Amino acid sequence: MSKVFKQFLLALQIVSVCLSRAAAQDPTGVVEGHIADPSGALIPNAVVTITNASTGFAANQQTTDAGTFRFSYLPVGNYKLSVSANGFDALDYNDIRVDLNRVVNLPLSLSIAGKKESLQVNALDATVDVSSTLGNVVTSHDAVDLPLNGRNLTQLGLLQPGVAPLTFGLLQAGGIARQNQAYAVNGQPPESNNYLLDGVTNVDSVNGGFALRTPPDAVTEFRILTSNAPPEYGETSGATTSVVTRSGTNQFHGDLYDFLRNNTLDARNFFAASTEPLHQNQFGATLGGPIRRDKDFFFVYYEGQRDTQGETRTAIVPTAAERSGNFSGLTDGNGNPVPLINEFTGQPFSYGGVAGQIPPFLLSPIALKTEALIPLPNIGPSLFSSTQLLTNNYDQGGFRLDHNFGNRDQIFARYAACSQHELDPLPINGSGVPGFPSRTTSTQTRRPSPTFICSRPRSSKRRAWRFSATCFYKGRRRITAIRVIWGSLTSQRSHPRSDTRI
Repeated sequence: MSKVFKQFLLALQIVSVCLSRAAAQDPTGVVEGHIADPSGALIPNAVVTITNASTGFAANQQTTDAGTFRFSYLPVGNYKLSVSANGFDALDYNDIRVDLNRVVNLPLSLSIAGKKESLQVNALDATVDVSSTLGNVVTSHDAVDLPLNGRNLTQLGLLQPGVAPLTFGLLQAGGIARQNQAYAVNGQPPESNNYLLDGVTNVDSVNGGFALRTPPDAVTEFRILTSNAPPEYGETSGATTSVVTRSGTNQFHGDLYDFLRNNTLDARNFFAASTEPLHQNQFGATLGGPIRRDKDFFFVYYEGQRDTQGETRTAIVPTAAERSGNFSGLTDGNGNPVPLINEFTGQPFSYGGVAGQIPPFLLSPIALKTEALIPLPNIGPSLFSSTQLLTNNYDQGGFRLDHNFGNRDQIFARYAACSQHELDPLPINGSGVPGFPSRTTSTQTRRPSPTFICSRPRSSKRRAWRFSATCFYKGRRRITAIRVIWGSLTSQRSHPRSDTRI
């Protein structure tokens, strides 16, 4: 590492003494274990090499005097482990799955050197996560193969213990403010959950919930840490949902999709005069592959939605007589006439010999003009029912670039953006009459990583900004991570353990 770069890191660490907030967690896993001979004696100085089967990234180290090894900060994926030692047959283990924030422990045994030059093991028994954190992993196969309403990946989190969906009433009452709040965990309110995308905070700072919802086809896996999360996940009191995006591999892969829903086979809403219209298209494409084999990889994705669906509401509106100030038809629950009282005189209204008639000179001309915008009853004497079209469209996309410097260092850069527009003519907090009021929301979210993050929600009722950034560098002999959130800077350094060489 150059002297200038060391001085730069030192300066950042000095600044971190005054600016203290860190907000990124590494989306990686750990493989550790020990190596023994047939008698159970531990083997020191054995050469252990771990290789990513998809990208060719490899790292190696020698076992300690206690015969142990530990590979930290491994990107999520399938790995192959090779072991060699003097006087023993070489050993190859394939299909080792490294999941998000999990520690895989492998007790290995080498055979005394004989006729066989190496031993191949093509499948491992189920590996055991020895970390204390509770939370299941959802893989990309689960995300793509299982049916999801609206292709919302977080619905798979409901398969875990302690995770409960938001009630329908809570979702309806919250409207746009709760549309990205996926679930409640262990009794905590949904606003208490934290969401990470590739280790970087992905929270809507205005409403809570996730800011950027990555499509399932662009996700490698995600995990909900429901209990006993490590200290670096202490930003909120609820659960932490960590999502890892897909990367390119040595093989080209991609897909093209379009999911269609319509009202052709739908039943009629009991309160609607006819079947409510529905036309929803979710379409997109992904493509990933190598730029230089075992060195550089790319992955790009796009997803769009065009959703138009009907919603039916019933509201109380003035009758034709009441529009002209005639309230003589007011009755109580038993059908008895009820007088309309003048608040200024304390006497019932009466004009032109008609009881309950408000004099025309008392009617506000502004109210009369507003009254013209309210429709007449179409169900009974004072009820109006209508079916209006709710529109919810979005476009999102992004790309990711990965580079392997060698057997010890990796770096990746990701950029994602999403633009959403929603028009609800009959919001839950409105009057049930079109236009009183309607809700229009436009949201734009941009999330470059690992150097800069910007989320800008825009709405007719709220406006907020959030800036943050995260840089990550993994060196040969130590790990230095720099986090910047709201202009604050924190540097973290950890020296290798005696049994770790990174």
